[in-house]
Amino acid sequence: MGIPGLLLAVQDAIEVTNISKYKGKKAGIDGFVWAHRGCLSCGREIAKGIQTRKYINYFFKQLQPLIDNRIKPLVVFDGDDFPAKKITNEIRRNKRSEHIKIAEEYEKRGL
Repeated sequence: MGIPGLLLAVQDAIEVTNISKYKGKKAGIDGFVWAHRGCLSCGREIAKGIQTRKYINYFFKQLQPLIDNRIKPLVVFDGDDFPAKKITNEIRRNKRSEHIKIAEEYEKRGL
C-alpha cells in the first residue's frame, strides 16, 4: 500500500499543526487506507464472510473531525487493478489466503 519511502522523501515538508488550520478547505483522502485500517477491528468477521459494519464505522469516525472543522473531504478509492502493481497485488492476495488458513488453524486449536 502506498509508495515506499514517501514519508521520508517529504519529511522536510511535514508540518505538525491543528486540524482547525484547514477550516473551509478541501482534503484529499485515500479511502482504502481508512477502509483497510478499519478492517483491523473485524478481521475475523471479514475472513469468515460475516457481515459487519465495524470498518465502515471506523471510516466515518475518521471523517468526523474533518466535517466538524468544515473541511470538505474528497474521498478517492482506487479503481481497477493497476498493471504496474500486478505482481504486488498477486503477492498480497496469496499472503491473505495463507494468513486466513493460518488463522483457521489457530482457531481450531482454541487460539
